[in-house]
This record gives sequence, C-alpha cells and structure tokens, in this order.
Amino acid sequence: MTRQGKDKDWHDEWGETRDEENRFWFPLLLIIPAVIGVFFIGFCWFTTDTAKESYSVNIYTAVISTIFTVGIIELFNQRRARQQLKAQLIREMGGRDTGIAFRALKELSSSKWLYDGSLQGADFRMAALKGTEAYRADLKNGDLRKADFKWAELHWANFMYANLQGVQFGDAKLQGATFWKANLEGAQLNLAEMNGTNLGHANLQKANLEAAKELSDEQLVTAKQMRFATMTDQRRYDGRFCLRSDIAEAQIEGVDIQDANAMANFYGVSPEEYRIGREWGKANLPKLRKVANSNIEEGW
Repeated sequence: MTRQGKDKDWHDEWGETRDEENRFWFPLLLIIPAVIGVFFIGFCWFTTDTAKESYSVNIYTAVISTIFTVGIIELFNQRRARQQLKAQLIREMGGRDTGIAFRALKELSSSKWLYDGSLQGADFRMAALKGTEAYRADLKNGDLRKADFKWAELHWANFMYANLQGVQFGDAKLQGATFWKANLEGAQLNLAEMNGTNLGHANLQKANLEAAKELSDEQLVTAKQMRFATMTDQRRYDGRFCLRSDIAEAQIEGVDIQDANAMANFYGVSPEEYRIGREWGKANLPKLRKVANSNIEEGW
C-alpha cells in the first residue's frame, strides 16, 4: 500500500470516530428538550404543592442520575478511544514506511507517550526510523532487531535491556543514551556520536564502532562482550578489556585462556595483536575500571 493510501485510511478511521461521536451526541441533544417539556407538563399536571414538590425531587434525581451515568460512559469511551489511538500509533511507528513512522512518533511525543513507558517492550523490529527525532524516548525492553535509526537524534534515549541486534545507528546522535544490558550484537554504530553513552553490561559482539565519535575506553570497559567487534580505528577488538563474558565464552568453547595463540584465534586477531592488547590492558585496566565504576555509580 502506498503512503497516500495509508494516510487516507488513517483519515477515514478518524472520520469514522467523528461519526460515532455525532451519533452519540445528536440523539442526546434531542432528548434534553423533550425531558424539559415532559417536566413542565408533569409539573402543571399536579395541583397540590406536596405533589409538585415530590414530582420535582423525583425528576431532579432522575436527571442527575442520567447525567452522571452518561458522563461516566463518555469518560470510558474517551479513555478507550485514547488507548486505541495509542496502540495504532505504536503499530505505525514500528512500520516500514518512514513517513508514517515519523508522523506516528511525533504524535506519540506530543501526547507524552514517547517518554512515559508506553513504548516499553514494544515490537519495533525492522522499523523505518531513519532521521527521526526521539529525544529521551523510553524503549526499554523493546524488540528493535534490524531497526533503522541512521541519522536519528536519540539523545538520552532509554534502550535498557532492549534487543538491538543488527540495528542501524550509523551517524546517529546517542549522547547520554542508555544501553544498560542491551543486546547490540552486530549493531552498526559507525560515526555515531556517543558522548556519555552508557554501555554498561551491553553485548557488543560483532558491533561496528568504526569512527564512532567521543567513545572512550572508560565506556567500552563496562561492556559485557566485544568479541569480533570493529573498533573506532577499524581494528578488530583484541581482547584488551578482558571482559568476563568473553573469557567465559572462551572457556565454554574449550579454549585455554592461558594460551596466547589460542586466545588470539578466539578473538580473530593475530598473536602479535593479542599480545599488544594484553600489554595495554595490564598497563591501563586498573585505572580504567576504577574510573568506569565511579561513573556508573554516578549514573553515567
């Protein structure tokens, strides 16, 4: 279906909603004059003051009860319509049409649903969100495998625990974004701006970090895994951060972690590259880990 066709369907749905509202309120507007007329006829019918007073009390009670009931029903209808709209916008944001996804994201943002947890755990697999603006978006626990966020502005976005396998973050603005315990295996982070990005316990296996901007060793040392990752200088990760999950995986695969050649083969680098990485680690890791732990405690 073309974008024009989808926009037409969206407007048709809103038209149907307006028709339903008109069908609700039009009979009500007709009933109100009728109720007033019946009240006056009944009031004139009774001759004694006591009968008129009793009649007025009964009518008043009935009218108030009716108004209250109608009001409650209308509130429930509005709440249901709002929930339906939210669900529709979330589906559209996760679609593969960039134009429709961009419009849906703007609507979600204006309604505060982008930040209030409404998108947590949502399915945005292969979503076309290239170039979108989603500041502080809360996508915690979301399934965003192979979604396209190239050139997107995602400052302070929350991707905690999210599945981000194969996601395109090329040239995206990720300053202050949180990827705590997120799965970034195979994610494309080349040229991304990553000042203050939290990578604590994130899986960066096979991730592409080529030319990522303002990405520090203090950030990378907090990751969970980095085997086969491409570093900012285009080199393959050589094991220099001695990440526990990488070491554990090597042991599971039966690799002798004391054998430099075996570990070089495990990381997919030459023995010389592995040796240089190990020497760098021995000289820098104690200080890096101390700084990184301090930053994590401060919410970095």
